[in-house]
Amino acid sequence: MAALGLAIATVGIDPQTGISRFAFGNVELLGGIGFLEVTIGLFAIAELVTQLKTGTPEPIRTSYREMLPTREDWRRSRAPIFRGGLLGFVVGTIPGVGATLASFLAYDLERRVSSRKEEFGKGAIEGVAAPEAANNSSANAAFVPLLTLGIPSSGTAAVLLGAFLLYGIQPGPLLIEEQPELVWGLLASFYIGNVILLVMNLPLAPMFASILRLRYALMYPLILLLSFLGAFAIENRLWGVWLALGFGVIGYFMKRYDYPAPPVILGLILGGIMEEALVQTSSIGGGDFTIFLERPIALGLFGLAAVIVLGPVIVKGIRGLSRRTSE
Repeated sequence: MAALGLAIATVGIDPQTGISRFAFGNVELLGGIGFLEVTIGLFAIAELVTQLKTGTPEPIRTSYREMLPTREDWRRSRAPIFRGGLLGFVVGTIPGVGATLASFLAYDLERRVSSRKEEFGKGAIEGVAAPEAANNSSANAAFVPLLTLGIPSSGTAAVLLGAFLLYGIQPGPLLIEEQPELVWGLLASFYIGNVILLVMNLPLAPMFASILRLRYALMYPLILLLSFLGAFAIENRLWGVWLALGFGVIGYFMKRYDYPAPPVILGLILGGIMEEALVQTSSIGGGDFTIFLERPIALGLFGLAAVIVLGPVIVKGIRGLSRRTSE
């Protein structure tokens, strides 16, 4: 599924040569396939079609108090919030990545380390707490490269950089020394803003969740309408709607045959970054890809990737072997 996402990311114009790739003569495909259209299709529309196929569930009948997190929810959320916040901060400092990738990575991490893997996709509190923590920390971490290097790593940071430049403020290594009031005032606003959000979200989140009490027959057309409106609003053209609908059909069959959708999104988001870095590395090495094996940092990262990929398989094999030995 990740390879499929990488393949989708190659559709459009080659940024290095300007040659059309996998457009098949379709002018609409020259601009590539956006991850928002794919996300709307694979998640919103595919889930809607799946629910219609399996049958309309009964609306949720619950009280406002029951929607508030319980002590057990807080206990199960502590570690995921810490891991998701730490991962989101690290990912947020990487230019061009953004909070979306941080959320998906945090969800995948929790799904791997959780002892309740069977609950993921069915409302596991860990699958909610970790991505939200990663999303929030990633949004704040985006200001680290902005303030220290003048490099925006998110859309919000890019807008703020433009505002800085309009007022003659140049973010960079000397910003903290030259204008400490601005920097510390900005950092203080993060704390104030998060406290205000906490005060607002605790009482309002269950209120918005109470929309689930409505009949699903009334919600489905609204969800479909909002999905198509979102896909259309990205570029103000119907092509986005057709893309979302097409990936909705693909997402339905993925869910039916138990293929995960998040790796597709991760591959699509990382595809452009990966290709750009690969071309740059190839140019540095004069076209020789053995340059990856000549750098200790690169070897260390390859080793870490191998541990992440093969580690669960090895641990599972060792546990199975020890279980058979004990029997």
